[in-house]
Amino acid sequence: MSHHLITVRSALEADLSRIVDLIVAQQTRRRTRDPRLPQGQTRAQWDAALRESSQQEALVALDEEDHVRGYARPGSGRSNQPVSCVRF
Repeated sequence: MSHHLITVRSALEADLSRIVDLIVAQQTRRRTRDPRLPQGQTRAQWDAALRESSQQEALVALDEEDHVRGYARPGSGRSNQPVSCVRF
């Protein structure tokens, strides 16, 4: 079993394009496995959505080479607030 160092920190605006790359790659993999899934959002739509939402609580997971491996935007702690999470 190999071990890889993952660092989790607050997401920065500078991370957004790499987060969008991660989301689009995951969306593409899922649709490739199951073509019945809806098309999903475009890169531009994801970029706009992330830029419009507050990144204050967003977290990003980075590997040793500074590649984005995960992204999460935790809810505010209320039970009706979902947690968004994407991983590579």
